[in-house]
Amino acid sequence: GEACAHLFAREQYNLVLTGRRLDRLEKLAKKLNTKYNIEVAVSSFDV
Repeated sequence: GEACAHLFAREQYNLVLTGRRLDRLEKLAKKLNTKYNIEVAVSSFDV
């Protein structure tokens, strides 16, 4: 998941990240936004 997010972000795609751990999602979103200057939305839920 995280590796794919970096691949898409590198190509300047804005992202929606989903998962169970909101803290991890927010940390990754901040990293991607800072590194690639893209918009990242997060949504935490358990399927």
